Amino acid sequence: MKEESNLVQAARDGNQEAFGQLVQEHRAQAINWARSITKDPYIAEDVVQDTILRSYIHLEQLEDSNRFLPWFRQMVRHKAIDYIRKNSKDMVLATEHVQSIDDSVDGPEAMLEYKEWLSAFKGLTSSLSTRDQQIFEAHFLKQVPPDHIAQQFGIKTSNVYNIISRAKVKLQEVAFKQEVQRFVTGRRGKETLMAPNMSSSYTSLGHILYEVFPYITNRNYSLSYIMGITGQAFRIQIAHDIGLSSSLIYDWDWVVRKASESLNLKVRTIGKPGRVPTPNLLSKALRMIHDSIYQGVPAIVWNLTTSEFGLIYGYDLENETFTYSNATYSDLKVPYERLGRTVDHPELFVATFDRSPIAYDPQQWIKHLIKHTKGNEPTVDGYVAGMSAYDKWIDAFEVGEVDSMGHAYHVALLTEAREHALSFLQSVEEFVDAQPYFQRAFEIYQRFYPSFPYGLPGVKMDISQNAIKSLRQIRDAEMLGYEKLEKILSNS
Repeated sequence: MKEESNLVQAARDGNQEAFGQLVQEHRAQAINWARSITKDPYIAEDVVQDTILRSYIHLEQLEDSNRFLPWFRQMVRHKAIDYIRKNSKDMVLATEHVQSIDDSVDGPEAMLEYKEWLSAFKGLTSSLSTRDQQIFEAHFLKQVPPDHIAQQFGIKTSNVYNIISRAKVKLQEVAFKQEVQRFVTGRRGKETLMAPNMSSSYTSLGHILYEVFPYITNRNYSLSYIMGITGQAFRIQIAHDIGLSSSLIYDWDWVVRKASESLNLKVRTIGKPGRVPTPNLLSKALRMIHDSIYQGVPAIVWNLTTSEFGLIYGYDLENETFTYSNATYSDLKVPYERLGRTVDHPELFVATFDRSPIAYDPQQWIKHLIKHTKGNEPTVDGYVAGMSAYDKWIDAFEVGEVDSMGHAYHVALLTEAREHALSFLQSVEEFVDAQPYFQRAFEIYQRFYPSFPYGLPGVKMDISQNAIKSLRQIRDAEMLGYEKLEKILSNS
């Protein structure tokens, strides 16, 4: 079951081989499910082919990766029952084309639906070259193994994988453009909220939450307070090479939802790190953003311009553009088609909140914080979160795998974050016992802060021994602080 869950996750992340393996494992079983309903092997084959396509497109909707088989079975059954309900007969998918259908066949609506689906699929693939179209259809519709396709076309198997991958990206682009056109058809109007201040030079999730909270609560809070109650001031995660992405990449969906639980706020989210968004997902995000702005709250979005967070606070349906700001850009007009579609890293995260006052729950806050420190949160490949991140950071110095620029940036960001953490703890009377430990951690971070010119390209400075010592001291101090917070929780 765990292996299948891993395959589902890999397929969600765009791994066609993983999806192919899922289909191969369950295809025969799926045909039996469909045949038990349709009583016709050819129709059962058609039902399964259609369901495979639909499951591939809508895989993002599967909330629990351990439930793929019942989810897939339900899709097969619904499609087969829908076919029976429409009294369709004799619909056969040939290997190269749809066979001629007798005009007297019952169920013309089902026939038309099938023809429309096949026409839509052919319309999408028509944007590909003739060879790429044939290869993609052979792999996707007929489930021909890549090595067999390679033999048929006289190319390497690796080339087949590359063609399939490029074709998928191109088809997603075409499909999303179609979704955008469907969304804007018949709609008019524009809406622009008051521009956010964007007072910070950083674009971390914590800073963006600070910018959006006045819209949610109609109140202004200090940055330290927002960083504290959302847990962002206490977070640490690290890339294996301590690269620049260390401070940014973690399961945003999980973190935002847990923070919202602590504050009794209603939030909607779409997307995760590293997951290539499907047209269906992008279409949902488009609607979420418009609804949120219409209600008076900007949408938090990742990767609209580059790999960083920002706020969408306006839309123009006629021109199909968003109004967007982050730490680098202000009042930027961005086409709808750019949503989650940056070339190098096509991934997306969107979060929208209902307007509501904050109802802060200290117990929930501590529970979520302790989960993070122990690493009990969804993982992201290539990153380590919680107290174990310090050990990974130390290991990277010991083996000489530290990205100097990333290290310098990460220390700078964490120094500011721990300053906010200390300020927040000082504002909450029941957390007084934990304050000294975070005070010590902050002071060490201040001394640890890289001095010029460390981190600049071409500059080599050996700081490993001091770094290892400082990181151990910070880790030990923070662990004692979290123990005090956990004790507060157990005594409450």
